[in-house]
Amino acid sequence: MTEKLLIIDTHYLAYRSFYGLVGANFVSPSGQPTNAVFGFAKTFFNIFNQIKPTHLGVAYDKTKKTFRHEQYPRYKADRRPTPDDLRSQFPYIYKLLEALAIPVIGLDNYEADDIIATLSTMAKKASMTAFIVSGDRDTFQLVDSLVTVLQPQKNSSDLKYMTPEAIEQKYKVTPRQYPDLAAIVGEVSDNILGVAGVGPVGAAKLINQYGSLDNILQIAPSMTNKTGVAVSKAIDRVKLNRQINRLVDNIDLGISLKALQVQSPDVSKALSIYDELGFGRGLRDSFCQFAKSIDNSLDITVFDNLDNFSVSNKIDNSNLTKADDSLQGTLF
Repeated sequence: MTEKLLIIDTHYLAYRSFYGLVGANFVSPSGQPTNAVFGFAKTFFNIFNQIKPTHLGVAYDKTKKTFRHEQYPRYKADRRPTPDDLRSQFPYIYKLLEALAIPVIGLDNYEADDIIATLSTMAKKASMTAFIVSGDRDTFQLVDSLVTVLQPQKNSSDLKYMTPEAIEQKYKVTPRQYPDLAAIVGEVSDNILGVAGVGPVGAAKLINQYGSLDNILQIAPSMTNKTGVAVSKAIDRVKLNRQINRLVDNIDLGISLKALQVQSPDVSKALSIYDELGFGRGLRDSFCQFAKSIDNSLDITVFDNLDNFSVSNKIDNSNLTKADDSLQGTLF
């Protein structure tokens, strides 16, 4: 059996679910909003069933400020505060992950993307394929023959596979070159300014012509065309952008790949969360399918009880991708 590591960006999937599902349709019997938890769980189960990973890991941003803020104090400064209705759901998401026996990893001074980069590197060193669920395009720099970024679509069961070929087709650069392109264009959602007047098409042409950002910056002062003059005026900014978007892939996470092996879920803990939040038949069936795929001997008959059934099984898939722009902004 081919070993596969599935890595999930917790905040990405939570934000995407929160903004993609109408809050009024997802409320527990006690009045607790549940759209983020529900969408997170449903999307996770769909992805798990498709990928069938042997290993699982979840990354999250433990602290708001990281070493990147030391490099650039305005980094992500314009992002909106987390809504209270979403903030109140994170404890339930982490309780659910604990019930599903999925390791959750966060480190001071680092972003979830750095943890994802390190985990994917660990997987590659073990000749294991890795699948990353993230909406952050910085993760494209990790993509190669063993690493794929997965992007859930409007229907939570549909996935876009961002392979090297898919990235090159869309952005006209390779995954390795993508951070160079992003350094030139900038990233609005991270408050990173690009080169004025140079868009993704122009940036891709430069990269394909000169091979790398370093080569472009060396020759830019001697360029006389409009694009070259614009880049030459922003060399320091572009260098900083490239420094910021470079992911750290060698952190000591204090965890081994063996510790990420898929484990049997805690049925009683999962049931307690489901009952408290009032999740209905659809999500219960998804958990049961997940549990049985890992350990067919698990007793899941307790999930037949629907005494606390609520409206939280009414999913609106048509709005699921709206959260991507709300979370990440628009790069191009």
